[in-house]
Amino acid sequence: MQALPASTASLLLAFPLWLALPAAAQPFIDELIPDHGPTAGGVLLTIRGSSFEPAPATATVAGRSCPDAAPPTPTEIVCTLPEGSGAGVDVQVTAGGLPSNTAPFDYDPPSIASLDPTHAPTNGGTLITLVGSNFGPSGAPLSVALGSAGCPVVSSTPHTSLVCEVPAGQGASHDVVVTVDGQVSSPPFVFGYDAPVISSLEPSSGPATGGTTLRVVGQNLGTTLSVLLFDGTTTSVLSQSHEEIQGITPAAADGGHDTTLRVVLDAGTPQEQSSNTAIFSYLAAAVPTAGPGALVALVAGMVISGWLAGRAREASPSRSDDGSPPR
Repeated sequence: MQALPASTASLLLAFPLWLALPAAAQPFIDELIPDHGPTAGGVLLTIRGSSFEPAPATATVAGRSCPDAAPPTPTEIVCTLPEGSGAGVDVQVTAGGLPSNTAPFDYDPPSIASLDPTHAPTNGGTLITLVGSNFGPSGAPLSVALGSAGCPVVSSTPHTSLVCEVPAGQGASHDVVVTVDGQVSSPPFVFGYDAPVISSLEPSSGPATGGTTLRVVGQNLGTTLSVLLFDGTTTSVLSQSHEEIQGITPAAADGGHDTTLRVVLDAGTPQEQSSNTAIFSYLAAAVPTAGPGALVALVAGMVISGWLAGRAREASPSRSDDGSPPR
C-alpha cells in the first residue's frame, strides 16, 4: 500500500474529526397519548416524535422521571406516569444530551366521592372526611371550601382522602369544593349547618305593650342575620351567639294572648333555616275590680249623698202654689 504524502497526512491530523461528523438532531415531541392522567400516576404514557436518539433517551413529566416501560425507539417512548398534580405541566425528552421541546400534560382534577358527616353544628370544630380521587401527592397545594368559607385541612392521604375542620357558620346548603394545585372539583356534594333549635325563653311572658328583654336559649342559633318572629312580626335582635339570642318583644296586636316565636337564620336567602316554635305569653293590662269594701263604700256614699240632698231641700225657702213668695 502506498503511503500518503507527508503534506496530506499533516492536513488530516490538523483537521478536527468532529467537523466531519453530522450534527445530532434535537429531539422533538409531536404527540402525547393520553394527554391527561391521575395524580397517583401509574398509567402508561406514550410520547411520539422524532430524534429520540442516541440512546439512552429519557423522559420527564413536570420534572419527575417517567421510567421506561418498554425499550425506546427513535420515534417513540413508552413510560410509566409519575405521580403529580396540576394542569399544563411540561413533558420533555432528552436524547444525546439535547432537550426536546415541551408538550403540555394535565393531571386530572380532584373528584369527591363521599363526605362524612354532611352537616354539623353552627359553632364549628367538627371534623369531616372527604374521600375521592386525584387529591394530589404529598406536599401538593391542597385546600377545601364550604361555600365561601375555608375548611382547614388537618390531615390527608395522598390522592384519595382528607380531613378538614368545619369553621363556624350557618346555612342550609354550601357547595364543597376541593382545590389541588389550582384545579378544582365539581361540586356534586353539599354541606349544611344544623338548623336552629329553641330550648327555652327567659322570661316566657310579658306585657302586651311589648318592650320586654327576651333571652332565647338553644343550639345552632348562628352568628349573623338572625330574625325573631312573633306570629310573623319581626323584632330587634340585641345580641347573638350560637347558644343565645337577646331581643325585645314587640307590642301585641290584640292584647293578651299566647304567641309563637321562631328564630330564622339567613331569612329570605337560599340558605334560610327556621327553628322549632316556642310559646311566649302576652299578659293583658290589669283592670281594677270592685271588692266587698268598694261596694260598701259605694252604698255608703249613695246614702250620704241622698241625705245631704234632703237637708238642702228643707233648708231652702219654699213658694206658694201660685208661685208667690211665702208670707
